[in-house]
Amino acid sequence: MTQAKEFLTSFSFYLQIDGVVDNLPIKSFSTAQVETEVPSQIMGTTKQGKAVLQATPTVVNSNPIDLTVTTMIMDGDKQFFEWFKKCIAPDGGSRQVMTERKSGSVFALKQEGSISYQCDFKNAFPKSYQPAEFDASSGEMATEQWTIVCESFLRTK
Repeated sequence: MTQAKEFLTSFSFYLQIDGVVDNLPIKSFSTAQVETEVPSQIMGTTKQGKAVLQATPTVVNSNPIDLTVTTMIMDGDKQFFEWFKKCIAPDGGSRQVMTERKSGSVFALKQEGSISYQCDFKNAFPKSYQPAEFDASSGEMATEQWTIVCESFLRTK
């Protein structure tokens, strides 16, 4: 009898970005859909006059891919924000976005802790930053939200 495959939970995952963060626990991660253009084209007609239609995949959507990451705010933890400052220069200084583009991965873990799912991204940099909202009447943990843009996003495991 074969052993059942394990379904992954959506809460056991982390983020790694080369030279920025390693094994960063994150609250949430999402990305836009990656898709290909599919034109439908009449290829001709049959002897009975019926149209022959073929849907054919063409180019993959080549727009930059946005990744949305929500991180928990931890005391003294500013690596993500420092990377953002180098790339975007929100204070009007010089930008280092071309030299600060990074590769990274999102990992999902099985119950026993080994990696079962991995998506890699390349040439990424932070595009936007949403600071935490503080509300004294809320019981929520403080979070920051980042939008990272990358040139490729591919599931590798």
